[in-house]
Amino acid sequence: MRHIALDVHRDFCEVAVCEDGAIRRAPRLGTSPAALSAFVAALRPDDQVVLEATGSAWAIAELLAPHAGRVVLAHPRALRAIAHARAKTDALDARTLCRLSAAGFLPETWVADPATIALRRQVARRRQLVVQRVRAKNQVHAILARNLAGRPPGAAPFGPSGRRWLAEVSASLPAHERRTLEGLLREIDFVSAELRAIEADLARAVVADPRVRRLMTIPGVNATTAVTLVAAIGDVRRFENPRQLAAYLGLGPRGRQSGTEPRPVEARNDMAGRRRYAVRPWNYCCRSCPHMTLPPLSIRSARSSQRDPDTYARSWGLARRGHAACPTLTVSRSLFSPISETQTRLPFRRSLRAETSRRL
Repeated sequence: MRHIALDVHRDFCEVAVCEDGAIRRAPRLGTSPAALSAFVAALRPDDQVVLEATGSAWAIAELLAPHAGRVVLAHPRALRAIAHARAKTDALDARTLCRLSAAGFLPETWVADPATIALRRQVARRRQLVVQRVRAKNQVHAILARNLAGRPPGAAPFGPSGRRWLAEVSASLPAHERRTLEGLLREIDFVSAELRAIEADLARAVVADPRVRRLMTIPGVNATTAVTLVAAIGDVRRFENPRQLAAYLGLGPRGRQSGTEPRPVEARNDMAGRRRYAVRPWNYCCRSCPHMTLPPLSIRSARSSQRDPDTYARSWGLARRGHAACPTLTVSRSLFSPISETQTRLPFRRSLRAETSRRL
């Protein structure tokens, strides 16, 4: 059995091969489809190919999987032998990957199915568009502030009434500021149209997904939050309990101990899922805990969620016991039990509300 390690870059891959206990360097491999097809032809049915899960490694792994015995994607954050090595080159990184694979110490990462990968990319694209639109809106507010134009009237400054007010104000602005404002408004319109299109695509992709419909029975979880969680989690059966799911999304504490001094450190992982599901406990903790210092997250589910008595009572209990740390993450971890259950075996906790059914 051969262990073949690829240190993947955008234009080439460094290759190392471990065979009969000896590690040797193979010729550098291009990442074009033609170069990869020649490499695939030389693979054996019992070969194990190892790649670090970065960049284009997912596409390369998809090409190699039908021809190799096993294709493994290594977790980049767990490869301390590479990240903290004194001497670090592409060839040495490939040799280290090969050595870890042959010894059985390679930290593997879960490989999502094609449908989950496509959903994750759509969710990431939507998040980027939201950030882009927020940035453009903030620039509009900055133009108004530095020209003493005041605040737009009404609750929707970029709605029909706000646009009429902006048209009146732009006439009194300097020429360069007026051109900038008009360009930003066109950018907001374009990004909003792209957002509507990708949200429609997401709705069509998951409208019949029972995982999304079960998640929406949890108070405070709307369609966007449910889709984000499904994309971030993937196959929930790979987690043995809700604690593992919470840790995967960055809401589980990770202890690092040396001698007699424990140093708890908060784990970090998928920030999209973490931001999404930290909204709901925020609604109940922000008024009950004096130690809350993080800014509230601007997500629509925070405004539309209904108060859940169990979560509200839990956040109040944590605050009244005088916890030094804010209870948001603690409450968030407790909410992953219904997520795990609704994703696996339990039916809806209650029927979907008419408004939720209409949105779906």
